[in-house]
Amino acid sequence: MKTILFLFLFISNFVYSQVTIRNESLVEKPYYKPKAFDSLSNIQLQQRFVDYKQYVGYKVFYKPQSKKYKSSSSMNYLDILSDADGKYFTILDITARDKYSSNRHYKKLEDMPSDVLKNSAELKVKLKDDKTGDSLYWHVDMASSIQNYPFLLVPYFEKAKKDFVGQNLVAKKYISELIDSKTGKVLDIEPKQIWFCEDLSLTETSNQKYLTPLFYLTNKNYSVVLDIDKLRSSFITEAQYNKIQEEKKLAEAQKMKQEKADEQKRIAEDKKSKQIYINKYGAKFGSMIADHRVAIGMSMEMCRIAWGEPLDINRITMKGYAHEQWVYGFGTYLYFNNGILSTIQD
Repeated sequence: MKTILFLFLFISNFVYSQVTIRNESLVEKPYYKPKAFDSLSNIQLQQRFVDYKQYVGYKVFYKPQSKKYKSSSSMNYLDILSDADGKYFTILDITARDKYSSNRHYKKLEDMPSDVLKNSAELKVKLKDDKTGDSLYWHVDMASSIQNYPFLLVPYFEKAKKDFVGQNLVAKKYISELIDSKTGKVLDIEPKQIWFCEDLSLTETSNQKYLTPLFYLTNKNYSVVLDIDKLRSSFITEAQYNKIQEEKKLAEAQKMKQEKADEQKRIAEDKKSKQIYINKYGAKFGSMIADHRVAIGMSMEMCRIAWGEPLDINRITMKGYAHEQWVYGFGTYLYFNNGILSTIQD
């Protein structure tokens, strides 16, 4: 009977332990949110392909070529846009591919393998000519060189112009070997020097094939030019500087206020402790203990409170006599006879 019951339980368990199947599909590819757009920098290399999406929908300006200076480089950036100088475009889409892969099709940025080296990745940027409405493509041979192409991100330029043009600027650090644009004199700018920002404009510069956006700064005697990134790292507006100085003053005042409150609290606590010692040990010894001083006639307990625990204790015990030497370092010793301080050596 037991055997039949066991077989029944085994068969029942087998029947209800069935293999189950789920019908929904798993999402095996992670979704990465693109980096938020930052107007403080021009178009630049991104560590994740998906982060190029931040530029989609924004305008770029194709910088004009210099008529005065010839580039030392023979590189021809964009044959397809040879007549695009000084034009505005809107970025419609960006795709990518591995230039060394047998699959030559461009992929969505989120579909690009993360292990593709930036030197072997090509980008294709779909643009719209803002004047004609025509669509065309900007081909980037290597993603790592995208910042070398003559496209200027319009929000980057506008943000820089809004932040600095028409304002007094204060140097945050020492800047060496700038050239006065009027006389050619070599200048050094000291921290906290004030300069006025007159303009931000595209300018011809030597050995540059395309015009460069430069800030024009002047003071009473000189005029210098700085590119956008150099100026951002070297100057702040006078209003920002004054705000920082005011915050420093407030912080210092708060610090002094806190230190004063802490000192008053310490004095009150010391006064309270002193009164406790006076009540317990008398006016003379209580006051000395509160001041961390010792005197002949004090007990071991009083000395411990006044000076703390000694580094070492040497004891001599004889019949009816106990002698201790307390070592405090730096040649300082306390000697006790039968628990009372008899000698101070320092």
